[in-house]
Amino acid sequence: MFDHSIIDYEWKAQLHRSLGWVTARCDNRLVGFVNVAGDGGVHAFILDMIVALTGGAAASPRN
Repeated sequence: MFDHSIIDYEWKAQLHRSLGWVTARCDNRLVGFVNVAGDGGVHAFILDMIVALTGGAAASPRN
């Protein structure tokens, strides 16, 4: 669905910076997600955005 191979990546190393995950769904199917991370202070930012190729405009946060 996301059209890439599985990556051997140490996700657990990121968890202490992660504030949570935001998912995008279309017709109850997962079409994307992002990791919301923080700097330990007042800033938060988006990392690791993944969007399914088949999600189309329905996966856009503007819809």
